[in-house]
Amino acid sequence: MRIRRNPDRTDLAPVCPLADIDLLITGDGADEAALSRLRDRGLSSEVAQLSDRP
Repeated sequence: MRIRRNPDRTDLAPVCPLADIDLLITGDGADEAALSRLRDRGLSSEVAQLSDRP
């Protein structure tokens, strides 16, 4: 399987079933539409403000 990388797209990878996740913490650059779909499926999420580091 070949995976094409697009820096403007959120990549999701299967790690475990959504039912096993209590809280998803993601950065402020997360795809809002993808987060909305996950929330619609019952996943709690928090968006962290990431600081720019040198």
